[in-house]
Amino acid sequence: MSLGILAVLGLVGGLNMDGRLPLWQVGAWVVLAVLAYLHGRHVDARFGWQILTGVAIAGTAAVAVLDRTEVTSVLIILVITIVLPWLAGRYRRQQALLIAAGRDFWDCDVERHRSTGR
Repeated sequence: MSLGILAVLGLVGGLNMDGRLPLWQVGAWVVLAVLAYLHGRHVDARFGWQILTGVAIAGTAAVAVLDRTEVTSVLIILVITIVLPWLAGRYRRQQALLIAAGRDFWDCDVERHRSTGR
């Protein structure tokens, strides 16, 4: 659910991009990117891709009905502020899990060799 909320906030963050960027909007994008990274790093979201795809499709359809010129900016901001940091966090989480599994395997292997005397 929290990934869906982040994705919706990323979509909303891409609205009304008329050439000027207030500092608070850029700051909000940075905060969203950090939160998306942390979500990918610490939360095991089983249906993350489905959530992001659903929000992107529904949000794009809603934005296209209101103003077709905003669709591109909304999708670009969603990808940059939510999808890419979330993927980076998932990658880091998977690497940490692989390292932990390797250490567990190594510990079990060392213990087995100690118990057999080889």
